[in-house]
Amino acid sequence: MQTHRSLRSALLCTLLLALFAPSFSAAQSWFRRGDAGGDGRVDVDDAIFIDTYLFLGGPAPQCFDAADANDDDNINNLDAIYILNWVNGTGPAPLTPGPLQCGPDPSAGTLTCATYSCDFIRGDADGNGTVDALDATAVNNYLFVGGTLGCLDAADANDDGVISQADAVQILTPGGLPLPGPLTCGPDYTRDTLDCQIYAGPPVYIRGDADNDGILTTNDSAVILAYLFTTGRIGCLATADVDGNGTINQPDAIYLGNFLTATGPAPPAPFPICAYDATTPFSCDQKQCAFIRGDADGNGQV
Repeated sequence: MQTHRSLRSALLCTLLLALFAPSFSAAQSWFRRGDAGGDGRVDVDDAIFIDTYLFLGGPAPQCFDAADANDDDNINNLDAIYILNWVNGTGPAPLTPGPLQCGPDPSAGTLTCATYSCDFIRGDADGNGTVDALDATAVNNYLFVGGTLGCLDAADANDDGVISQADAVQILTPGGLPLPGPLTCGPDYTRDTLDCQIYAGPPVYIRGDADNDGILTTNDSAVILAYLFTTGRIGCLATADVDGNGTINQPDAIYLGNFLTATGPAPPAPFPICAYDATTPFSCDQKQCAFIRGDADGNGQV
């Protein structure tokens, strides 16, 4: 009897500790493991970001937990190597959540994680950050009463490339939304003809990323020159204003070339992380880095 009483007491203590101990998963923000730079993707730039932080006095990660790519509760060069091995196909991907989705860390340790946005929640038609019946209403308003949608791709809840009443039905179907959504967010890996204009917000882009691939390379200089002197096209003109002076000309290509060869400064913000820019006089009809699937009315929630 004493043994059973002791066992019940131990179980009760364990339960109380579980109830009142702080939860790191609850305390930390949504994150994508390996996304050290906080730009919504895991790539070579994140390895560079980690080593720049460790060895060159670069900025600290917004989310230290996300920078812990190998999930050992430490930030060191092994995390950069882990990311590079995955990118090069010679090693495993960062553990969930990552690299293709984001969410709370089920193995969160002592590392902190400041809030940074994910790219996209499928079904968030009204853009308010959640998926609910209001998003179905937003889709129907768009279809039948002339309503507007800030992000068509987010309103495409069933991910078939068109906006129809089936999307409203899909939003109201429990568990019916393909990732990323409704509880996770991330880039849309089924790109189609639908665009996403950041819920009618200001342009969002990486300055200098003229070819819209998420990184700055010599190809961006080539794209700028083709735009200036041949028949080349740039989806987001603001990216071509590399020096941020309000004009697009050959010095922008030179500025970018100098930066890439370490003989000149980096482009002004938004760089290196994709961000809002309400000051640019140029349009951005292609480069977008915030997207929530199903957010048909563009208010940040589904």
